Amino acid sequence: MPSNPSVTRPCKLLRRISSGFRRRGHQPSSHSATLSYISKVSDVVWFEIALYSDISEVQSLVLTCRFIHNIISVRVFWLYRLHALEQDNAPNLPPHISISTLTLPQLRTLVIRAHRRHRNCMRPGTLRPTREIRVNIKCPYLHDISSNQALLPGGELFLVWTAEGYIQCFNVRKRKCIWTYQPKEPMSREEILERQPYKLKVEGFDYDMQANGDVHVLVVSGVSSPRGIGTRIIEIIQSSPQTKIPRPRYTYKRENIWNVDILTVLAKLSGGVLAVCMDDRLLLTFWEENRSVLIRGSEFESIDLTDNHLICTQYGSRRESVVAIRLSSLYKKLRDLNATRNSVKSLTLNDLPHARCPITPNPDWLVKNTVVSICNFHWKPEAERKARGINITVSQTGKDLNTSRIFLQVDSFHLDEALLLDGGIPQLTHHKHWLTGLDPQINWYCTSMPPSQAGQILIHCYSSNGFSLKLATTSYEDGMVLKELPMLSIICNMKFYSGALYFLTSDFASLVIQYFD
Repeated sequence: MPSNPSVTRPCKLLRRISSGFRRRGHQPSSHSATLSYISKVSDVVWFEIALYSDISEVQSLVLTCRFIHNIISVRVFWLYRLHALEQDNAPNLPPHISISTLTLPQLRTLVIRAHRRHRNCMRPGTLRPTREIRVNIKCPYLHDISSNQALLPGGELFLVWTAEGYIQCFNVRKRKCIWTYQPKEPMSREEILERQPYKLKVEGFDYDMQANGDVHVLVVSGVSSPRGIGTRIIEIIQSSPQTKIPRPRYTYKRENIWNVDILTVLAKLSGGVLAVCMDDRLLLTFWEENRSVLIRGSEFESIDLTDNHLICTQYGSRRESVVAIRLSSLYKKLRDLNATRNSVKSLTLNDLPHARCPITPNPDWLVKNTVVSICNFHWKPEAERKARGINITVSQTGKDLNTSRIFLQVDSFHLDEALLLDGGIPQLTHHKHWLTGLDPQINWYCTSMPPSQAGQILIHCYSSNGFSLKLATTSYEDGMVLKELPMLSIICNMKFYSGALYFLTSDFASLVIQYFD
């Protein structure tokens, strides 16, 4: 919402009119006078007043005044309010869904819930869910805590990848499994007959929603043998809402890898590009054309993909940096190197045009983990979205070596796609910094999940009092608020996405989704 003083005047005017209707004991004459006053003002003026007023005041007036209700119960009003949402109150709108396909009630619900979630998260006290969905998943393969899961944008589909390599997709609304898929193990019949204890390990996966409703799932798996030599497989499978039968779209296999089961793997998929990070190597593949580049010699701790950029955090020279690589420039580089299909070019980060901005944690910190996520304002008009660029949120947790206290640091960076420097490099600048200390009694913590689209971070903590769960909400106007979430039971594999907390129960029998809007 705009922060200029002129906005407060419409809000106060709207509040006085709304309270005038609700005031007990008012006389009919005063009621008629208020209606007369409202009718004398142009509809356009009331539309503008409601457009810049607090959403709770607009809701209150809609319930008490049919005249105002008729003015704002139009699609264009809620479309304006949706486009005006900033990152603090980002809507839970899947990027693949076109806004033109949303109905008026859907637009209104998106805007109201986005404002309500941000207001609830910024209020003092324990944050409690406003609604909950429980789904009995009944997965016979789900019995290991190493299982991965993802609630897809919109909260309609839920993906589970088990330790055995099975991938299952559940429809949350219908509360049933719609398909099951298992990648083929890269073992020959002779190896199976030898009964060597080969082990299939789940290493990472990601997904990408398509405009037609299809889901592309990136699967990274590894098979290790007792001799220490293994095989890594990168596979993309496609699921269509029409057929509901997953089918492979892309497969990459690399054999004779030593210690395949000890590498840390980060995987991301966006459009026709996939990124898989394995310790000091980052594989970028334009998978529809099967052209790849392997970036060596850099330690990447976290990665994310946009339509035209790879965003990552890189550690080097005793400090971390945010790095942005323009994918169009990378593709041009591959063409200049005459990279053919099914080939992998090996380069270093210095060989590629990229933007860089340092992250500056406290020098007395022992940084445990760094995670990154992006917000590209996909709910705004295309022209404004390009002018806005990309907001990058980086969260770091660390322990002060002097006091042994755990701190959470969150930094916001801005990637300006419209302003290109020499070599076609976009401008990357530091935007905002937040810092807060956790309870001194906490001796274990984890922030393995990237920040949500609205810049919220979920923190798992453990102290002498047991496990606890905290949610850090960042706001450009109100700073950072750290709130405790209620622990309903012993739960595992907790994830957080766009204001929804979801987790599997301890018996792996149910999926629980909690909303705070």
